[in-house]
Amino acid sequence: MENAAKWWVDMDRRLPERKRTWTSLKKALLRRYGEKLDKSTAEWRVSMRRMMPGETYADFAAGLRDVVGRNRVRERVLLAQFYRCLDKTTRKLVKQAPKPTTLEEAVEKATEIDDPMDNVAQGMINIGQAWATAPSRYVIPMDGTMGQTNVIPGIASGFGVAMIMSGGTETAGAASTDVQAIALFTNPQGIYNKYSGTWEPPPGHLWNGKY
Repeated sequence: MENAAKWWVDMDRRLPERKRTWTSLKKALLRRYGEKLDKSTAEWRVSMRRMMPGETYADFAAGLRDVVGRNRVRERVLLAQFYRCLDKTTRKLVKQAPKPTTLEEAVEKATEIDDPMDNVAQGMINIGQAWATAPSRYVIPMDGTMGQTNVIPGIASGFGVAMIMSGGTETAGAASTDVQAIALFTNPQGIYNKYSGTWEPPPGHLWNGKY
């Protein structure tokens, strides 16, 4: 700090009166001690920045901005890294229309999606309530009120596909010949309506077999 102050005092003495301003001081300090601009290196640092366990979306976004420094990195580079560090479900929901165009918009949307009021499974995790989950979309057999049923853990709140077996036999995993079309959602019970106090499935959203 002493060296910087001494350097500026010596330089200031040689400047004309009209250039002895805070703007000139800022430019001179950045030129003397500021980070050398390197866009490719900044983009590499962005790609290497990972979301740490327990880190909030806002803190992660701030970390991405920090590694950029004064370099002019395109917003899509920051968004791409932000999306890569989200879980598959949150990433798909954040990318839905209206699609975020800035990192801050993506952070706001991801934070809202992760709100326990809108995400039943996350809310149950937060309060320590048991909830069946699975890393894949494969179904598991279980007994239902109307007979044998297949369910996808963590999806559709336990309501599965009724299996009516020929000859009255019940075999786990067998395909049903009389299964009606159903819609399953990644969020177990859809979206919570704060005004009506009910869970509502997003309009027009059908399960595509993957998410």
